[in-house]
Amino acid sequence: MQRGRRKNEVMLLCERHVTALLIRILDSSGPVKLNDLSKIVTSYRTLKALTDRMVKEGVITKELEHLNYATMFLELTPKGKDIAMKLKEAVNIFQCS
Repeated sequence: MQRGRRKNEVMLLCERHVTALLIRILDSSGPVKLNDLSKIVTSYRTLKALTDRMVKEGVITKELEHLNYATMFLELTPKGKDIAMKLKEAVNIFQCS
């Protein structure tokens, strides 16, 4: 079971936009509104599916808050933060080459 779980986690990182989403959430000063990520993923349906999968794999948490209207906030888990930091470092190394 553990091996299958790791394969799913690796497959998640292969999904288009996941690296950019994780780094964007990492670079924020706190929880990120789901709608703020629409600059990275323009399709709401795709964004929702990706973030649902990220929650399932344990890299982010979602919290629905009712202010004047319902707002979904996303935050990295400790596991997600570790992954995002390593991805950001790899992106920086690649860009400096």
